[in-house]
Amino acid sequence: MTDLGDVPKGTLVFVDSNIFTYFLLGGSRHFEVCKEFLKRVERGDIQGIINEIVIAETWYNYVKYKIIEDHKIALKDFYLFIKKKPAVLAKADVSEVAEIFSIPNLHLVAPPQSFIMESLGSGASLPLLSNDAFHVITMRYANLDNIATNDPDFDAIEEISVWKP
Repeated sequence: MTDLGDVPKGTLVFVDSNIFTYFLLGGSRHFEVCKEFLKRVERGDIQGIINEIVIAETWYNYVKYKIIEDHKIALKDFYLFIKKKPAVLAKADVSEVAEIFSIPNLHLVAPPQSFIMESLGSGASLPLLSNDAFHVITMRYANLDNIATNDPDFDAIEEISVWKP
């Protein structure tokens, strides 16, 4: 494990959704280090790489937290609440999510379908659930070996360096 604050200047880093979530929701003990990391991306000290799944996960986490907070419901009740009141989703302001994904030096990478299918069919299984495995596939496509995340599951992937808040 290496400290997120120590990512060398000029490094290309895949940025997992939890880094954005910690920043957007504030209040976490990881807020400050994630804020500084994202400032470094914005300045161009670091080039951040994401995929569509990172955007979707961050968006989902942000909306879930805001609805739980605004409607004072328990986490375990979130799904039932949304099923009963789906209009609440349309009222959620996600402008902060859109703003964070618009910062300079943050690049969206989308592996082509052929690369994804080849990766899935290669028999080289990863000890990860689908979204995290797709992050590694994206990293392989972009020739990246650095990830900014607080997810310990990535520690099992020997080919990458994990930078944690």
